[in-house]
Amino acid sequence: MRTPTSPRRPAYRLAPALLIATLALLSLGLTTISSAEPQAASYQVFLPLLRGGSGQTPPPPPPPPPTTEGNVSLLRDVASNSVSAAVDAAGGMHLAFTAWHNPGGGSFYAYCPGADPAACDSESAWSVVNLPVEAALAQLRLDPQGHPRILLQTSTGAGRFIYGACDGGCTSVTGWKFAEAALTKNASTGADTRLSAFALDREGHPRFFYVDYANDSNEHIGTWYAFCDTGCADGQGWSAVRLSSQDWKYVDLELTADGLPRALALDPTGEQIQYLSCEGACGQAASWRNTPLFGRGSGPDASWSLALDGQGRPRIAVYTGVYEGEYADAGHRLFYAWCDEGCASPERWGQRRVGLPQGVGAGADLQLDSAGRPRIAYQDGGANAAGIGYGWCDSACEQPETAWRFAVAESADTLNADYPQSLFPNCTAGTWAGFRPMLSLDARGNPRVAYDGEHQQRCLYQEPGQQPYERVDTRWRTARLVFFPQLR
Repeated sequence: MRTPTSPRRPAYRLAPALLIATLALLSLGLTTISSAEPQAASYQVFLPLLRGGSGQTPPPPPPPPPTTEGNVSLLRDVASNSVSAAVDAAGGMHLAFTAWHNPGGGSFYAYCPGADPAACDSESAWSVVNLPVEAALAQLRLDPQGHPRILLQTSTGAGRFIYGACDGGCTSVTGWKFAEAALTKNASTGADTRLSAFALDREGHPRFFYVDYANDSNEHIGTWYAFCDTGCADGQGWSAVRLSSQDWKYVDLELTADGLPRALALDPTGEQIQYLSCEGACGQAASWRNTPLFGRGSGPDASWSLALDGQGRPRIAVYTGVYEGEYADAGHRLFYAWCDEGCASPERWGQRRVGLPQGVGAGADLQLDSAGRPRIAYQDGGANAAGIGYGWCDSACEQPETAWRFAVAESADTLNADYPQSLFPNCTAGTWAGFRPMLSLDARGNPRVAYDGEHQQRCLYQEPGQQPYERVDTRWRTARLVFFPQLR
């Protein structure tokens, strides 16, 4: 149990994660997603199955502390969350985020030129645009020219996905165009408030996954892949294909240089993490394949992130759920997994522990620099509990003897000092905690880590006729960004 100065993770946080395929999964074969039905759980979950073994990594050498160039929370009078970030070729930093528990909701785009990243440490250096869309969740990507593209899920009416595009004058609302990309009765991207189900191909064409849970005729229930090549911000060119009549949730989508989709998702049983791929004609469900890779484990803390190197080869960061018995030591660990070819076959995947202590590494977000070297932002549950950590590896990252290195990107103490919060009258202690980090790298590989800060307070409640009880509640949120030079 965490103390009041390092509060527990909120119970609503649904994450997915887990490792690693078992021999029983290998017998499932490959099927199209549209015809894949949940399989009965006839396997056991244990990490050391993939080549590479359990990856007992020697303790990493202590790195020097990061020289933080800056950190910032925008719109401090507005509780904000679902932050999504990107950095353009010139170093300009872009953010999208939404209002949290504000009447009517709200969505925002922010930009700082970033020629001198330290200048972005000040809120005054940022241009913030209140977008004309009431939204709960935001996802931001940049097209090849560095123009921002945003996918918003509305807060009113659960099933509207709004696509926004700007090609110039983006620090004014007049520079933006918005159009409905998908409309359902009860939909979700199947993810938490840190979303990765949205991507752009090398031409800037948008694609995303969503799940429709219900509608009047039930004809639209299932998992959908939406795509558009022309007129996307005018609402004219959107199409979607149903990949399954069931819900594949918590999707992390990436596109190869040829625009071919690769994704990770939790299957409809809630027990397997599967790798989804399509090699062409992706507007047809029969063109898709799903490959079982990892057993999910149990508990709410499992999570994963997908990245592709310059050759389109998948790399994955996986924070495992709870494992029991002889595999208990593999639970709540951060693993790095990879495949170089034949990735539709589970046996072609390898994995290893990165070397963090058990219980550290939840919410990991993986990115690769221009040389294909992995960098990971994660929730630091160790000595700097509730802060954000950063890990990196520069060579031989698949080898168990190679030590990854780690540092604190931002501690809870730093955010507490920069953005103090008053306690509610019935609360006795509180602290900021970092959740849902999203990592982006500039052209030189320098990290920019956006995350949702939650101010959590331990509060006393007294219900009529009942004994008083304590509970940790999130009382405020902030869209936070921290940036610093790549560490060596």
